[in-house]
Amino acid sequence: MDVVDNDKSNTSTASPPWPKFLVATLTLLGVFQGRPLQVTRPCILCRRKPPGDDVMSFHMAVDTATADMETGQGKKPDTERDDVTDGESKEDGNCAVCRSVLWNANGATINDFTKAVPERLNSAPCGILANLPISMFLVCTIVALFWYMIKFWGIFRYITHLLSVLSYEAILLEVALICTVSNTMRYSHRASGKKSSSWWQVLHQDYIARRLLSLTGKQFRLPGVLFLFFTTVWILAINALHILNGIQILGAALDNKQSYTPTTARRELAFTLFKLVVIIGTSVVGLPLFACFWYYVLVMRMALTAEFNLVLVFIKRYEGNLALCRRRIAEINHEFCLLRRLLTFLMPFIMASAVLGITVHITWNYEVYSGTKMYLANENLLINIVIFNEKFLVLILPLLAVGGINIDDVWVQFNYALSRQRSCRHEAFWDRLLAFSAEIHEESKGHNLTIILSAISVFLGQNITNQKLDYRGELLI
Repeated sequence: MDVVDNDKSNTSTASPPWPKFLVATLTLLGVFQGRPLQVTRPCILCRRKPPGDDVMSFHMAVDTATADMETGQGKKPDTERDDVTDGESKEDGNCAVCRSVLWNANGATINDFTKAVPERLNSAPCGILANLPISMFLVCTIVALFWYMIKFWGIFRYITHLLSVLSYEAILLEVALICTVSNTMRYSHRASGKKSSSWWQVLHQDYIARRLLSLTGKQFRLPGVLFLFFTTVWILAINALHILNGIQILGAALDNKQSYTPTTARRELAFTLFKLVVIIGTSVVGLPLFACFWYYVLVMRMALTAEFNLVLVFIKRYEGNLALCRRRIAEINHEFCLLRRLLTFLMPFIMASAVLGITVHITWNYEVYSGTKMYLANENLLINIVIFNEKFLVLILPLLAVGGINIDDVWVQFNYALSRQRSCRHEAFWDRLLAFSAEIHEESKGHNLTIILSAISVFLGQNITNQKLDYRGELLI
């Protein structure tokens, strides 16, 4: 992280329009709730201020208590300046930390978000309609998942088919559930007037707007373009293969209807068509929304990285003011941990499920490409390619978006950058600030669970034998 201090924090400006593709992505995820963005809010300390107290007096009391406490321990206070007398006026009722949360990439304060998103997204009907794509995603995934479980549950020779489908559909289902639960909780808390700091706030439009500030300058260019291009091409290729495979299977079903009576032939053809609609519909609806979710995670990671750079600028500007710098680190840590909590329980499940699916399918390929079963390899070639692409897609996209199996690297890099800013002039200040930064962050243990679950998945996938190997014959993906 390179610290670039452009002192424009006293300059107020309006947010430029967000990129249309990013707005479309957030709309598909059901982020917008049919109301204007409300990004401005007090910092953690100001939110905990006793009701009715004067903001300035409250902060002066906190700073005085901090200094007295340090002096009473026989130490010289590190707060050589306080946030009242450092040239940063409190006329607007906000402290320096509150204002720094609204800095954009150039260090200017953003206080006008009327042009950030189109006005139609602030209407109540749009807020309701925005949940339709996620609802379709959830319904398609549940229908496909339960269809395969009902058909193949308890039949040993179809374990390979069942695990292959479950490991893939379960990942899509979890992402759909996260978006649905988040949207539901946000609406319920909005109706009751309650406030929360749970993981589902990560998909709140105000949380996202605060993060995007650090990527916003005079213009707001679309972030993660390479990720978008790579993902779009991959998903289009998978859906094209799905449609081609469906046409082939439907053609084979039409050729075989001569073997049945007219009534039976119509029933079998309708049944085949229904299964193809479920398969292709899940892919056409589910994969783009799955990619939208992980693109959103990528943008949040990029925004948090940029925001940490602004925190470094803030700390360098208020070097020596331990209380103020601690509060700024606590503020960004609180926002960072919301996303971290979501990924801590999401990534282990995705990694284990994806590894299980890939292992099962590799085992299937070893069986099919054995010398006596090459005819099955030729008949299932197209399905084989589709399955491999789907399983690697649901594994690689999360890894690219998060930057690994967890997001802790962002905090680690911030601490490295913070330690490089220390100076001899404020040695005690930097020692205590770095100790606070290390203390406030808890290491994620999700990667240990990921490794354990992935190892179990590999063992399970390699020890399945005597299976039905003709995927095409069963019209399975």
